[in-house]
Amino acid sequence: MFRLDFIGIATKHYLHQRGVKKQIWKGKNLLDFSGRIVYAMGLIFKEKEIILFALLQWAVLGMVYRLWVECIAWIPMEIWESETEIVQILPNLLIGVWSLFCVALASYPIGILTGCMGAAHFLRQQGHPSTIAGCFSMALSNASNLWMFQTADSWWTVTAILRRLPKKNDHINIVDHTAGEAMYYAWKVGTAGVLPALLSGRGLIDAGKTSVLFVRSKLWDVIKLRGGYSVLCWIVGILAYTGSFYCLVKLLTQIDAEHEFYGFCVQLLNPEHEFFNFCLVAGIPILVATGVIKLFLKPIYVISCCKLYSDYLKEKKHTFNINHLPGKSTCSFVAYLVWGYICLFAYMVFSQLELLPF
Repeated sequence: MFRLDFIGIATKHYLHQRGVKKQIWKGKNLLDFSGRIVYAMGLIFKEKEIILFALLQWAVLGMVYRLWVECIAWIPMEIWESETEIVQILPNLLIGVWSLFCVALASYPIGILTGCMGAAHFLRQQGHPSTIAGCFSMALSNASNLWMFQTADSWWTVTAILRRLPKKNDHINIVDHTAGEAMYYAWKVGTAGVLPALLSGRGLIDAGKTSVLFVRSKLWDVIKLRGGYSVLCWIVGILAYTGSFYCLVKLLTQIDAEHEFYGFCVQLLNPEHEFFNFCLVAGIPILVATGVIKLFLKPIYVISCCKLYSDYLKEKKHTFNINHLPGKSTCSFVAYLVWGYICLFAYMVFSQLELLPF
């Protein structure tokens, strides 16, 4: 996507040449990761706007998930319950297209907000005050490329999650599954330097090439950072999901039918579509788990990557001036509004249909 696939391919080949095994992603990286978060945690406590950026990302995810799940209700239950593969093709195609629309819709604000987290580091490093306006100004200077990179990265994540979910009549090919997982981790490792490179004013492809060189120069530092972050995401995500799921079940089973919150929940549900109701309710603990990761782990990882990238620039004796970054925010914002209106139009059209055309 956006001609960035070369990052994952080049990184995968390089990891293979260096003999990097999958065991590198195990818990032994937690100690190294914890040692790297001191600077990031210190910056977060000093610059409270970073927490605001994380909370805003959480809100964006919640709204876009609510928009995405509407696609489930557009497809009648009779089609979901059908065992015929031909009948399932069109719903799956619709969900795939709508998912891409929603990912792109969420990626603009999430990309900008992630850029703001990294901008806090670069602003402090170059002696500028880290303010909300200053962080947004730096991130928006390369907004279009941040949007495209976030869309590609999010799509990689979504496809990896879908690949891991159990499916009806699923015949898993171990070789293909292993190759897919290897490429996914290669992508995540190889793109560790894309965000800081974009914040320094580079173009999208140039940032990808720079990230590959950065990862090769700081290979073990990046691997340990990414490995520790991945392990913590699994641990924190599972704990947050199970905890929120338990609380949700307790709440729904004990709440009084005459309570205002009960009436609010009933209004959100569709009495004629059980699968839609399941996806809507199941999304609550997923959003809680994602929010905890976004709030406590993602800022640490982003800032640590930017710090590591700054060290790389010092070693290479490269510099960039924040005051001379090119501004490219207007066109990308207009494009984002057009994309949003297309999604809104599609939502309004399909919401008015009792049955889909097929």
